[in-house]
Amino acid sequence: MNSKWKLYEELIDSVPGDMKVERCVVGARWIAIKSEGSVGLAMRMHDIMPSTPLTGRMAGMKLRELASYIRSWDFHEASLGLAAVNAFNNSPSRHGALLKNTSEKEGATSIFDLVENEIRGKAVTVVGHFPNIEKLAGFCKLSVLERKPSGTDFPDPACEYILPEQDFLFTTAVTIINKTLPRLLELAEKAAVFLVGPSTPINDLVYAHGVDVLAGSIITEPGRAMDMFSEGACIRSLGKSISYIRKNR
Repeated sequence: MNSKWKLYEELIDSVPGDMKVERCVVGARWIAIKSEGSVGLAMRMHDIMPSTPLTGRMAGMKLRELASYIRSWDFHEASLGLAAVNAFNNSPSRHGALLKNTSEKEGATSIFDLVENEIRGKAVTVVGHFPNIEKLAGFCKLSVLERKPSGTDFPDPACEYILPEQDFLFTTAVTIINKTLPRLLELAEKAAVFLVGPSTPINDLVYAHGVDVLAGSIITEPGRAMDMFSEGACIRSLGKSISYIRKNR
């Protein structure tokens, strides 16, 4: 097996074989999968048509079977797979015992606000043009990698030249969907790596692949969240979703 698939296979295997998909919502910005009272999220890829042979047959499917689509090169199917992975890995019941060892921030606190002192003066690369990312340039040596670059952004291929020299890498878990994460982790071997955003699977197995911090979301009101996502809700509008910042110990 190509070693780049190892993380994907481990995430698939992390999902119990007896769990089933209860409901799938493909919203304006997020895909949400509900299973056994938990909701897993993944970013909807806006430049990919949300049509797949899976449509109409996901309810009742084994959650692990849907999770296996995380390997798909159809990025809509891969988003469905990651949401299925997160329906187990990011469940409130699974993480209840870990709360005392976890930094918990309600609402939409930016990861960059939380680590401002840590990254001050350092070489920092961010994959994806986050909202208000420009303010980081005021206190660190910032590089932004973007598939569709604008302004001072660097195009994706610049990662080969930039990442080996960085102190910190912040990347969205969308890089799991588009299969770029394994290479980014190889290039950023010397950097502290933060995997961030609601698509992030909160499972310690990710640390073994070169990630140092997981910053993901756990949905605490699954029924309400599914209804909200079906009406195009964003994360902030949910109110009681909780972001967890977990460092590799």
